[in-house]
Amino acid sequence: TPEPTLVGLPAGENEFLVLVADFYPKEGAQKYEIINRLAPEIISALQINQLTFARVLTVPDQPRDREEVLRLAKRYNASVVVWGWYDPLGFEASVEIIESPILIAMRNSGLVSVQTSKSLGEVDSAPETLRAYLRSGLSSRVNYLVLYTVGRAQYAAGYSAQMLDKFDQAAKDYLLALNLFSSALEQIKDLPEGDRARLASEVFYSSIGSCYYSLYYIKSPAGDLHLAEENLKKAIEINPSFAEPLYRLGSVYLRQKKYDEAKEYYTRAVAADNSNEHLFATKANNNLGYLAYIAGNKEDAEMYWRKAYTLNPNDAEVLQNLGFIEYTLGKYLEAITITEAGLATNPDERLSWEVPMTCNLGLFYVANEDSREKVNETYDRAITLAANMRPADAYAKLSVCKVDLEKMIKEKGKQVELAQALIVKLESAAAPFAPTPTP
Repeated sequence: TPEPTLVGLPAGENEFLVLVADFYPKEGAQKYEIINRLAPEIISALQINQLTFARVLTVPDQPRDREEVLRLAKRYNASVVVWGWYDPLGFEASVEIIESPILIAMRNSGLVSVQTSKSLGEVDSAPETLRAYLRSGLSSRVNYLVLYTVGRAQYAAGYSAQMLDKFDQAAKDYLLALNLFSSALEQIKDLPEGDRARLASEVFYSSIGSCYYSLYYIKSPAGDLHLAEENLKKAIEINPSFAEPLYRLGSVYLRQKKYDEAKEYYTRAVAADNSNEHLFATKANNNLGYLAYIAGNKEDAEMYWRKAYTLNPNDAEVLQNLGFIEYTLGKYLEAITITEAGLATNPDERLSWEVPMTCNLGLFYVANEDSREKVNETYDRAITLAANMRPADAYAKLSVCKVDLEKMIKEKGKQVELAQALIVKLESAAAPFAPTPTP
């Protein structure tokens, strides 16, 4: 039978590829949980330090035996193939190690070692330790590729932690990624002018700028909008059609309240993003919607959020924003439908989205004059969910819910008696989480 079409690029000559065969159940398991389960399996099987990952590619092929695993590895030039299954008792994984040229080179240089006592887990010591591992057999080209791919994996881990509101862990991951990207950039600066890699240096500047911005976003002391702006501009100067730094620079300007500049770069990011996932076009449209909303252009905000929704109907932030603008425009049934779908999908399982979306749904029920029982059940669920958040976050989210009800009474006058009772309920629920006054 003919081979299926490749769903991703095979590994290059000097690329370390971890191939994950598709084992997700039809019910769907959260990707962050799967990543967390896979990492120890791979580390254990390879006797490899947790930072020496490179590209990870998930493919839809479901291998049934070792012969098919080896077939997959050959097609993708993979160094490792991970495959497994879920059953009622949990996840089971099998890891097949392939003697690829890059894996052999990494073993020879000490990147892969049976010595597991050396840990790169500490942010402060990691770059020096990693450089020590890289000092021998690998060429400088492979060195910076490994540094970069390890950095991207570490940045992805930070983003996953951020999505789960684990900001302390996210800060550690982002800091480590920043060090790795900076080390990679140092190496390519020394390459000959004609080396093809120099033409791709925009990805290093973009990644460094993204780290500074992400650290600022999660309120880490290491965050720096000016350094983010400086590096992102360098990336755009090299490649003016690179969607990621265009979007990130728009976000820098948004944080600085330079709204015209933010709109310019978000618009450019939308035009530049030709990827299948449209990640940055989705995020840029979402933020263009926010810019339109704060400028009082509600119809334009709806247009941008609709565009973002079309690109990614599972984005929690887009679903929340689109639902709320439909409510603001008096389209209560549309707001309810979108928000109910968002809560049913809840792709990230984030309380920071689930609590306000649940409150919003209750608000929309009130405005639509749905039953008192349905409204109370919805707000009770939001209060229960908020109790699982950090106290400061719970207090902030429930307070916003209360303010939205107060605005609804003033602007729409729907079910005023019920809304007033809900305000009292939210005040009572938020009280235990209120910050202690400073003497």
